[in-house]
Amino acid sequence: MAKSVSYAQWSLEPHCIGTKLRALRTRKRLTLSRLAAETGLSTALLSKLETERMIPTLPTLATIRRIYGVGMGTFSASLRSTISPRLARRAWRRMRELRRLPASFR
Repeated sequence: MAKSVSYAQWSLEPHCIGTKLRALRTRKRLTLSRLAAETGLSTALLSKLETERMIPTLPTLATIRRIYGVGMGTFSASLRSTISPRLARRAWRRMRELRRLPASFR
């Protein structure tokens, strides 16, 4: 019996985002728990992103890339053809709004 593939796995397969995320984490010698503490994201979410069972949002990628010290180009170069300009603008506006909030509300 063939293993079913989730939409996230199917859509992200050509981009290898999960593989890139895991490679960056292991290069920095971080555990999922440590990365979760640094980013404020849950270990379950980070695990799902690395195994490509979930599609990361742009704000989530921006949060993770700050910890790794890499640019968004690490991910956006491969995503350029799949993200609509309207969706990208909405995500960037949302990130700007989050920066304006006090840290206790994030």
